Amino acid sequence: MCSTCSLNNHAKFDLSLTIEKIVPRNDEIHFPEENLSCFLNDGILCLGPVTRDGCDHLCINQGLPCEGCFGTASKGFTANLINILSLFNLSKDLRKYKAIYYRFSKSTVGGKV
Repeated sequence: MCSTCSLNNHAKFDLSLTIEKIVPRNDEIHFPEENLSCFLNDGILCLGPVTRDGCDHLCINQGLPCEGCFGTASKGFTANLINILSLFNLSKDLRKYKAIYYRFSKSTVGGKV
């Protein structure tokens, strides 16, 4: 998804950066034409690096990071997500937030986990 993102030209990753948030605060939401910084550069988790393209960047165009609505770029979503997240420092709160890893996981029979 990142390869076609309008913020791609502004994605110069500082790998020492700490990703602190899943979504920006209301006062941090800027449309792409107002703010040309990649969400990851701003310390906000964006699932674009592991997400399939095809949604016309609906989240990005509304000033929000990619949520991965079109699914994973490959079958190994969790492995891909762990690989991309391992490049960055995650805040303590995000390291404890397990739902990130279950975004595209399958439920068990009967809906019980």
